[in-house]
Amino acid sequence: MRDVVERFVGRYQIWRDEQRAERAGPNKNPYVVFAVVAAAFLAWDIYKLATVHQLPWRSISADILFLLFIVLCVWRPEWAWVVFLIWGATMVLESPWVYTLEPYRHPARVRFISALFFAGFGVAAFAYSFVIRRRYEVYRSHQESLRADDQRI
Repeated sequence: MRDVVERFVGRYQIWRDEQRAERAGPNKNPYVVFAVVAAAFLAWDIYKLATVHQLPWRSISADILFLLFIVLCVWRPEWAWVVFLIWGATMVLESPWVYTLEPYRHPARVRFISALFFAGFGVAAFAYSFVIRRRYEVYRSHQESLRADDQRI
C-alpha cells in the first residue's frame, strides 16, 4: 500500500510540475530561430559573392528580405512577421517563373510540380506569418507580465 501512495505522490508532483510549466507561458522569442537561419543564408550568399564574384538576382531579392528580417528583429520585432508575409506573397507570384526557368530538358509535368511546390511553400509562408505574429504577441505579453511581477516585488 505504501508503494502505491508513493507512486501516486510522485505522479502528482510530475503532473503539478507540468501544469506549472504550462502556466509559465513561452519563454523564447519565436523570431530567434528564423533570424539565425536568415543570418546563415545571408552569410552563405556573401561567401558565394566573395568567392565566385557573381550572385543571381533571385539571391539578391532573398538577401534583401533576410537582411530586412534581421533588422526588424532587432529594431522593431513587432513588425518582423511582415517579412514572412512578403516572402510568401513573392513566392506565390514568382511560381509561374519557376515553371519557365526550369530547363526544358525536364518534362512539363516535373516543371509544373516544382512550380506548384514553390507556390505551396509561398502559401505556407504567407499563412505562417500570421501564426508567428500571434506567437510573438503572446511571448511579448508574457514578458511584460513577468516584468510587472518583478516590479511589484
